[in-house]
Amino acid sequence: MKNRKKNISQKYQELWERYSSNSNLDLLVSMVRKRFSIDTTRPDDFIRRTLTWKKGRSWEDAVYEVLFTTMPQYMEPEGDFLFTALETYIIYGKDGVGEYFKLGMGYTFGVSVFKGSSLKNHLVKFGDRYEDGAFVYVPPYISKLSFMEAVDKKWEEIQGHLKGSTEKNNYSKLKRLRSHNWKKNRLVFSLYSQSRRVLGLKKGELKEIKVSSILREKHGVYLEPENVKVIAHRMRNFSKEKKVTFS
Repeated sequence: MKNRKKNISQKYQELWERYSSNSNLDLLVSMVRKRFSIDTTRPDDFIRRTLTWKKGRSWEDAVYEVLFTTMPQYMEPEGDFLFTALETYIIYGKDGVGEYFKLGMGYTFGVSVFKGSSLKNHLVKFGDRYEDGAFVYVPPYISKLSFMEAVDKKWEEIQGHLKGSTEKNNYSKLKRLRSHNWKKNRLVFSLYSQSRRVLGLKKGELKEIKVSSILREKHGVYLEPENVKVIAHRMRNFSKEKKVTFS
C-alpha cells in the first residue's frame, strides 16, 4: 500500500508539472495575487481575511477562471485536484504545492458520479429508465485497481443516488455499468496491435503517437498518446483474462 500511495503521488506531481508549464499561468496567477493582496511569504494573512468575508464565490471564481483558461481538455477529469493544487500555488507558492503533495493524494483519479436525473436532459435516449440510478464517469487512463479504490471512496455518494435497492452494501451493481467507450477501445486495441511495419513507423518513432495521429485524422477520435497505450494494454489484459479476441 505504501508503494501504491507513492505511485499516486508521483502521478499527480507529474500532472501538476505538465499543467504548470503553461506559459500564461504565472501571469494569470500574479494578477489574482495582486487582486486579493496575497503575499506568498505571509499566507496566513490572506487565510485570516477570508474568514471574515461575506458569502460569495469571488475567490473561487477567480481560481476557476485561471484554471479553465489554462487547463488542456484531456486534464478536465482531474479538475478537482488541479483546482486545489492551483489554489495552493496561488496562496503558498511553489513550495506550498510541494508540501501539499507530501500530505498524500486523496483524490479519485478523475472518476465522477452523477445522479441519473441530473443527466436526463443530456441523455434523452435513456428516458426515465435510469432516473433513479447513478452514472459513473470513468476516464480512459484509469486502471482497474484505481477504479475500485475510487468507487470505494465514493460508495456513500453512489448509494445516495440509488433508490429502492436491498443490495446497496456490496459491489454487485457495478456489473451493470455499461461502457459507452467499448467500440473506441476496440479500435485503439486493433490499431495498436498492428506491427510497426504496417503502421509505417520509422526507427525511434513511438507506436502510441502514431496510433493517436491515425485516430484523430481518420476516425475523428482525439486521444492523448499516453492514454492510447494504457487502453491498449488494458484491452490486451482483458482479452487474456476472458480469452476473447477483438476483430
